[in-house]
Amino acid sequence: MKKIVINDFTMSYKGYPDCKVGIPCSLLNTLYQNGYIDDPYYQKNAEALIKIPEHECVFSTDFTVDKNFLSHSNQVLVCYGLDTLCHVYVNGELIGYADNMHRTWKFDVKGKVREGENTLRLCFDPPYEYMQRLQKRHYAWGDTHALDGIAQIRKASYMFGWDWGPKLPDTGIFRGVEALAYGEARLDNLLIRQEHRDKFVILNISTEVEGNVSYSCEYRLTVVSPTGKKICASSRDGRFSAVIDDPLLWWPNGYGEQYLYTVSVTLEGEDSEASTVTKTIGLRQLEVSRERDEWGREFCFIVNGKKIFAMGADYIPEDNLLPRITAERSERLIRDCVRANFNCLRIWGGGFYPSDEFYDLCDRYGIILWQDFMFACLNVYLREEFEKNVTEEVKDVLLRIRHHACLGLICGNNEMEMAFMEWKIPKDELVKADYLRLYEHIMPDLCERYAPDIFYWPSSPSCGGGFETPNSDNDGDTHYWEVWLRNAPLEAYHEHYFRFCSEFGFEAFPSPKTVRYYTGGEGENPLSDIIEYHQKRETASVKLVTYAADRHLYARGFDNFIYTTQIVQGEAIAYAIEHMRRFRGRCMGAIYWQLNDCWPGQTWSSLDYFGRWKALHYFAKRFFVRRALFAQQYGDRVVVFASNETLEPFKGSCTVKIKDNAFRVYSEKRIEFSLDPLSSRDLYAVSVSDIPSDKINERYIEY
Repeated sequence: MKKIVINDFTMSYKGYPDCKVGIPCSLLNTLYQNGYIDDPYYQKNAEALIKIPEHECVFSTDFTVDKNFLSHSNQVLVCYGLDTLCHVYVNGELIGYADNMHRTWKFDVKGKVREGENTLRLCFDPPYEYMQRLQKRHYAWGDTHALDGIAQIRKASYMFGWDWGPKLPDTGIFRGVEALAYGEARLDNLLIRQEHRDKFVILNISTEVEGNVSYSCEYRLTVVSPTGKKICASSRDGRFSAVIDDPLLWWPNGYGEQYLYTVSVTLEGEDSEASTVTKTIGLRQLEVSRERDEWGREFCFIVNGKKIFAMGADYIPEDNLLPRITAERSERLIRDCVRANFNCLRIWGGGFYPSDEFYDLCDRYGIILWQDFMFACLNVYLREEFEKNVTEEVKDVLLRIRHHACLGLICGNNEMEMAFMEWKIPKDELVKADYLRLYEHIMPDLCERYAPDIFYWPSSPSCGGGFETPNSDNDGDTHYWEVWLRNAPLEAYHEHYFRFCSEFGFEAFPSPKTVRYYTGGEGENPLSDIIEYHQKRETASVKLVTYAADRHLYARGFDNFIYTTQIVQGEAIAYAIEHMRRFRGRCMGAIYWQLNDCWPGQTWSSLDYFGRWKALHYFAKRFFVRRALFAQQYGDRVVVFASNETLEPFKGSCTVKIKDNAFRVYSEKRIEFSLDPLSSRDLYAVSVSDIPSDKINERYIEY
């Protein structure tokens, strides 16, 4: 097989000089890097940049083809990330059109390329005209914080604006471009399924091939364990069953090690050069339990036979300018999750599917991924070409990510089942029929075919589909926003006993250093024009002031106010998660909104745009600790409780003291306790009314 990596391009855009770029590259990022536009994230600069992608943007290059390349019977151009509406030309001839940034695009170039230099032109159309033209044909609702028409285009929705990000719909090449040549056939992918027995694991491996395989071809398998031990085998039909004795299991962070095995299959034949596909896998059983119980139906991850409590946050794209997202930056993000004791992330459905490196990192660090398909807060209109496009997208994504140890769940969409039932959005029988066809027929069928061992969930939140009471406390997963969006006090969390809460959040400012980056030191008050421009949720600034004033003295100075909002954010999420962990067994997941930012601003994140920890991330390190001791007030009672989220039993002791504000001890109790593995229990409770009346306003409970 012959591969030509195509990397160096020239970007041409109306009104600007040509620019030399390498992949990844984009229009806005290139213009900024070359000094033609101002920093998109500084003050209100993004406002002036919304209209820039209104003309065709062209990336062109030359690449050299030799006789060896042309001698192969199959010659294709592979584009792994085109954003988004792209006409592809080779030597001046149109060879294809890409209209989905979430797909891998392959174009036949046999007879199109010649020996020596060849030209490649990637011509990107502006998205706005395309979106509006389709909206006029058939209106499809999309999130009201975004530009109209996001439901019509398979491009990351958040680029058009969200309630935590700017309207900056960039365009460009965000993943690699290659020219490939191969003989009659090449190995394209592997399906690896696992059968777990008491002391061994059977790997059942089947191969997927592009082209025609002759009888003279042979497949060779190599499995390498974490200790370097090898298993080798050969096959004529591309199917293998490999037995791994004494398997080293993969566990999520906090439960064990993240052992990884390497599986390689090579296809060799008389008429073809060898082609090899290599996958890194973890030996684990990862399921989602939907058992019925006394409260309804549970929703929890089961890893290697153990029900675990999912602890983490919702992940959004790390930048609006995609070339800025690097493997190093993503690794820092994942490492910060591990430092804060996460074992899970939910990849939210309004962005794009992360890079291969991102999934590799989650494998290595033990982070279970809840993976949404990229549909969030929008209605779908399944015209014929759109349905075919989405079907290919789902197939591409599943083939790329299905082998990862970290992949725990695949979800059809974000909030659209709930939206149909509860939100004031356009909806009719066609909208409902298209919803059911895509999320409850097409997607699960594709998952069953291409990723049969991964649990599919139709929507988040959901009870399992069919528009049956989505967002219930007693069944499936829940998004809870009474606190913050509807101004409920923190105590409102105690009124609910979720089975798995996959979204709930509370806003705060980023660090003062980050704030000064986007304000330039101007307008440093919570309601200034610049601050408000970086606040994308209506009325949120007033909420920040109100919630802060409800819980703390008025802050003197803007920096102190910033830190106060962060403390309140940390308190709010801690209040919720500690309550959820108290009822472990009934609740089996706490995923807060949100982990990170795509630009600098006031949002729900615990890590700001630059990766700086807000107070919430420090709180997370405490409320997600594996063995924890908590105290919360429930009405008249203060309850002290403990949680053991490990596979080992635990014995300990604690002392509970009730003090006045002068730290004089009113009462003291020492408690010896034991905790079973993967359990939570109450240790002590005291009624506030039992404390003498002269101590009521001075009480302080320490544990």
